[in-house]
Amino acid sequence: MSSGHTKSCSHASITKPKQCKCICGGALHGGPNSERARALVWKQDKNRKNPLTSLEYSKRHKKVTRRKVKDVINNNGTKQQFGVKCTDFAVTYAIDELINNKPKTDQNAIKDAIGEIIETFFEDCIVKEVTRSNKKLSKNEINTLERIIREEHILCVICAKFLERLSEISNAASEMVAKIYDEIYEAVIALLGFSKNNITDIIKCIIRAAVKKTCQKIFDYLITAATSGSPINKKAIQILGFMSCPDVSQHQDVEEHCVKPLVNYIVPDDLNEWISNGFPKATVP
Repeated sequence: MSSGHTKSCSHASITKPKQCKCICGGALHGGPNSERARALVWKQDKNRKNPLTSLEYSKRHKKVTRRKVKDVINNNGTKQQFGVKCTDFAVTYAIDELINNKPKTDQNAIKDAIGEIIETFFEDCIVKEVTRSNKKLSKNEINTLERIIREEHILCVICAKFLERLSEISNAASEMVAKIYDEIYEAVIALLGFSKNNITDIIKCIIRAAVKKTCQKIFDYLITAATSGSPINKKAIQILGFMSCPDVSQHQDVEEHCVKPLVNYIVPDDLNEWISNGFPKATVP
């Protein structure tokens, strides 16, 4: 087993979580950009001479992602590179605050909720649909789908749009809920960038299934939260939307419905201001 949850796991293509060999044990397997939250699944190796605690590992990860922001600035990186690295750092900063300031019970509840939603999105939808359609999918279609999951706004759109329309969904009849889920799917397709011209009908069917099942899973979690009176599940969905977003400076819905509600929870004022101002280079927290 490897020592950390890295991009090779978070950006897995169609391998199942049971095949996961990283420290997350499949919990975050296939979750877009979930390596940003790797400190949440860190396990202290007691066999090592100086084993890192999850907090020590989190501090180290935060320091590394901050340095990468500085590297992009110093090397005159592209706007896209800058936005991605800044979002990497912003999420690791927030996760560090979660590990540093919140009880372990909250951390575990958030990790479990995020893990189950990722499992629904990735294994129950993407992997299953790709396997079912394998003979129909061309190599180019598989490559396009993998790239959409890795690099496009998809899971973050689902989270942000669901949170935006939560009151409607909670009070709507089943026919209206289905209509809202279709509208969330249309929002996912509308936000596709470089992949849009390569979207085929079979890819649309796979994405539609992923949107519907993931929305239903999120709804189940939020209904549980409402019944138990616990806000943790809603926080988990906000964190998942923030964590999975390729570049939060390019996604206003995520900032509004996922980041801002986390202010005074795990998003400090300086981090919120930096994100709200579009990642000004002179004020990296």
